[in-house]
Amino acid sequence: MKKYTLITSSFLFLLLSLRGFSQSNPEKNYYPSIGLQVKAIQISNEQETVAPSLFFKSTYVNNPEKSFSFGASAYPSLTCSPSRNAGTVMFGAELPLALEMHFNNVGNLFRYHNVIDYQTFFIGFGATAGFYFIREHEDINGIGPSFFLGGSLPFLRGLFGYRGSMSYFGKSLQATLGLYYEIGS
Repeated sequence: MKKYTLITSSFLFLLLSLRGFSQSNPEKNYYPSIGLQVKAIQISNEQETVAPSLFFKSTYVNNPEKSFSFGASAYPSLTCSPSRNAGTVMFGAELPLALEMHFNNVGNLFRYHNVIDYQTFFIGFGATAGFYFIREHEDINGIGPSFFLGGSLPFLRGLFGYRGSMSYFGKSLQATLGLYYEIGS
């Protein structure tokens, strides 16, 4: 029992010390966003379908005021299409998770400076779990690898972002392009 207590307390001490070490600016490390995306889904070897969807971008960035930082993101999305045509997505849901590298000072405030200095970029790798019910075709579900690329730039009083991704699960290659707006800033 002493062994487990020692391991648990050492692990908690390590977590608490890393929290203080990793967060130079505790004011803002979490960046929630909401957006719209278009997803191209491979239904079979020769057929593809396009599906619009709504997604939420939940990103945590370590050291956002540095020119290079690491982050973790989740991009849950819901897809629903009212079309009665064959090959349209009736309903779909996805949960992509990614570890990301962020470039160019994510934590900048841009009110009185040059907008070019406040564009950010990210690249990430992760996994996606999802399922899609497709009219008159076999459903797609599973877990597979993903690649993410995107960035954000200031516009008026907020941050607009763009995101692209490629994922492969359920024997289906999928490409996504989306736009999002940071909320809670």
